[in-house]
Amino acid sequence: MKNNIIALILLFGLSSCVSAGNSSVSNLNRVEKTLKVEKNLNKEKIKQIYGEPSSEFVKDGLEVYEYKYISVQNSVLGYIPILGIFFDRTYTRNYLYVYFAPLGNVEKFDTIGVEGDFPIG
Repeated sequence: MKNNIIALILLFGLSSCVSAGNSSVSNLNRVEKTLKVEKNLNKEKIKQIYGEPSSEFVKDGLEVYEYKYISVQNSVLGYIPILGIFFDRTYTRNYLYVYFAPLGNVEKFDTIGVEGDFPIG
């Protein structure tokens, strides 16, 4: 019984998740709901909700804030020598783009979410 518990703890301990970027955009459904419900959104309010953007740029005459979140999950099977490269490694990439009108109010927003098997190599 004791060995089973230790094996179970090791199994869960070996599976891992690595993430980078802004965790406030890890759930795009929540992001979209928030942006649709909030009123009078402007640059200051967006920064209060999501923090500093990953980057800022101008597109089609509008200032844009970009927020990114990237996560990679490894399965326990991924740790098996040699065979591990054939098992579950998945990733999630989420992007939020907030477009501002010239006076600083939110004009529109776009979200992009990509999920899939992590490429080998």
